Amino acid sequence: MKSKYLETTLSLDDLAQKEEEYTEISSVIPSNAEDIDTVISYYKIIANKWGWFSRLQWSFEEWSNHILDNTTYFRFIVNNYNKIGFLELKRISRDVGLIKYVALLDEFIGLGYGKQTIFLIKKMAKENALNKLLVQTRDTDHPNALKSYLKAGFVILKQEELTFEK
Repeated sequence: MKSKYLETTLSLDDLAQKEEEYTEISSVIPSNAEDIDTVISYYKIIANKWGWFSRLQWSFEEWSNHILDNTTYFRFIVNNYNKIGFLELKRISRDVGLIKYVALLDEFIGLGYGKQTIFLIKKMAKENALNKLLVQTRDTDHPNALKSYLKAGFVILKQEELTFEK
């Protein structure tokens, strides 16, 4: 499996110019037990499709602690009051964030919401004093994931072949 590591720096000018273009989605912080259950359900649905297995066995308590961690920015992606997926941004140093997940339910893929979500993440990062974002994509991710990050101003830092033992 091939993996690519990308980065971008954040510009206030870039964010201001695009703000008006991206108004179809917003984000909501999971805030109660029902929301945590929805996160778990969405993760299982989306993880199985894209081969994300690291959190499939997490308990409700592990998810709750993770979402409430003050270095994790976990949000539902919302369109017309409907939760259509989730995003996760992790602060890994004082001014650097790592995009862990941009995850949309199948029926919302290919409608431009991924691009809007990347913009939302960049805006959220800037609001939280992050000046650089990193992300890893794999060839098992959605075929347009890499293209979307490149169009959003990310550049490839390195590429490697990953192997997993069974």
